[in-house]
Amino acid sequence: MRTALLFALAACAHERYVISPPEEIDDPAAHLAFRAADLAGYEAAFRLTWNGERIGDARERFVRDGDGWRFERNERIQVLRSGALATARTRVTIAVDDVLVPRRIDVERETGPARAAGRAVRLRDGSWQIVDDGAAVRIVDAAAVPSTLVPLLVAARGARGYDGPILVEGAGLASARIVVEVAGRVSRTRFITAAGEIRSEARLDDRGFVAVAGGSVGLASERVPPETLDAPFAPPEIVASSAVPVVGRAPGGRELRLTITGVAAAPPQRVDFQQVAASGDTWRVVVDEAAVSPPADVRERTHHVARTLGDDLGVAVLSSEEALAAGRGDCTAHAVVLAKLLEERGYQARLVTGFVLEDAALRRHRWVTVRVGKAWVPLDPMLDEAPASPRHLALAVHGAGLDELAFVDDVAFAGWDRARARFSP
Repeated sequence: MRTALLFALAACAHERYVISPPEEIDDPAAHLAFRAADLAGYEAAFRLTWNGERIGDARERFVRDGDGWRFERNERIQVLRSGALATARTRVTIAVDDVLVPRRIDVERETGPARAAGRAVRLRDGSWQIVDDGAAVRIVDAAAVPSTLVPLLVAARGARGYDGPILVEGAGLASARIVVEVAGRVSRTRFITAAGEIRSEARLDDRGFVAVAGGSVGLASERVPPETLDAPFAPPEIVASSAVPVVGRAPGGRELRLTITGVAAAPPQRVDFQQVAASGDTWRVVVDEAAVSPPADVRERTHHVARTLGDDLGVAVLSSEEALAAGRGDCTAHAVVLAKLLEERGYQARLVTGFVLEDAALRRHRWVTVRVGKAWVPLDPMLDEAPASPRHLALAVHGAGLDELAFVDDVAFAGWDRARARFSP
C-alpha cells in the first residue's frame, strides 16, 4: 500500500456488464471468501512512520452507497525537509459492486499549496478512463484495481494473495503491477513498476487484514485504535535522516572522488562524466566536470526556471502543471518544469535521481540531463547550474512520466540506509 509519496469525470455508464480480465491475470472476484456486504462497517486507522518516527495517519472505512458500496481512505502526512514543513493530504473514494469489483475512483490531493484531483471511470468495454489534473486522458487495462483496495481484496480471498495491475491513487493514478504472496500471517509484496521493482512485507491479523506493514527503516504503517491518532506529534526531519555523511577533506581540483561503503545496491548504468567501480558493498566514484557546454538557449531556460520557480521543499509535486500552478517547489518541481521546456524546444531531456554533495553529506536530489551532440549534459535548475557541477552523483536516469517518477525514489535509494562515504585522493 503506497502513500501520497511523501510526496498523486465523465459519468460512469449505468448498464451493468461483466469484466473479463486477460487469462494471465488472476480474477479476485472469482475466489472471494466473502463479499462486499461482509465488509459493511469496516473501519481501520493506521499510524504512518518513517524510520520509526510518526509522520502522519490514515483512516479507512467501507460503507453502503445507494445500490453499491464505497471504500474511503483519508491520509495525511507531515514531515520536515531541511527545516521546511511539507504536508500532504490524500482523499480516495472507490465505488465497488457487490463482488468488490471497482467501478470508479476519485482522488483529491494536496501537497502544500498545490491542489490536484483525478478520477478513473469504467468505460463500456470495461477499461479505465483516467483523467488527472493537467495530464492527458489515459485508457488503462480493465484488470487494474486501485492500490488501496488490494489489502481488502487479499482478505476477501481468504489471504490467498493477489497478482495483477494496479493504479496508485496518491501518485496521479500511476500504473504498476502488484504480486502479493501470503504465508500464514505474513504477506510479501512486490511492486513491479516502470522504474524497477520494490519489495515490502506485512503482518496480517486473524481475518487477513493488514496489522503492520513495513519495518523500522523507511515507510511503515501500523493499525491502531482511532483515538490514538488524535495525539499531536513533531514532524521528523527526513532530508537529514536520509543523507549519507561524507568524512575527510575534499581534494583540490574540479572533480568529485568518493569511496562509499555499506551500499547494498548495484551501481548505476553508464552516465556521461561519471565513473562508478563497485566491489562488494564498496563503490569508488569519480564525477568529472562536464566537458561539453550546453547551448545558450538551454542555459537560458535553466536560469529561467531557477529565477521564476521559487525554492520550497514544502511543495513536493510530480508534474510540471502542478509545479507551475504552485509557483514554487522542490528539486523535482524544478526538474519536471525544465525537462518540459527543453522538450518543447526539440531537445532530448531526461530526469536524474541521485545525490548532491552539500554540507559534508550526500543529500537526495533530482536534476535534468539534456542531449548535446553525442553527450548527455547535466543541468540543475534548482541550484541554477548549467552545466551542473560535479557534486552530483547520479543513481538513475529516467523519464518524467508518472509511471516512472512515482516509484523511482524507492528503487534508486534502496540499499542506502547503511551507506557511509569519504573523500578519496
